[in-house]
Amino acid sequence: MRSRNHRKGDNKAMAEENKKSTYRGYTEAQNKATQKYVKEKLEDIKIRVVKDSEKNREYYKEAAVKRGYSLNQFALTAMDEKIEREPVEE
Repeated sequence: MRSRNHRKGDNKAMAEENKKSTYRGYTEAQNKATQKYVKEKLEDIKIRVVKDSEKNREYYKEAAVKRGYSLNQFALTAMDEKIEREPVEE
């Protein structure tokens, strides 16, 4: 028989608390696979900004985050939009 203080779902909550995490960290194999993917599939584009300027890295990063982007996504989106707005005749 259940006690008055026992609420439905308490057993599930208690079971979750008693579970031990099986996460063992980022393995060497995962690191190697990630490095291989980056080397084979991605390219770097470097953008430089003046550190002590009003429009420094943090300025652009905050603008990106406020719009729901990472800094990388924000820069790529801005470049794509500029290309679409201003086509160049070849």
